[in-house]
Amino acid sequence: MLQDANKMASAVLELAKGVLDGSVTDNKTVSIDPQIINKDNISEMIAMHKSNGLID
Repeated sequence: MLQDANKMASAVLELAKGVLDGSVTDNKTVSIDPQIINKDNISEMIAMHKSNGLID
């Protein structure tokens, strides 16, 4: 499973903005579905990690 760091960062920034502008005043839970890695998309995942410099 892959957790999408970009989606998580966007959600955090939206919550922070809401806290600062007063539109978020209570605790809020945000669920972000992970991406399942399987034989159909493993090549895409390897390519992504290579382009990010995480693997050679």
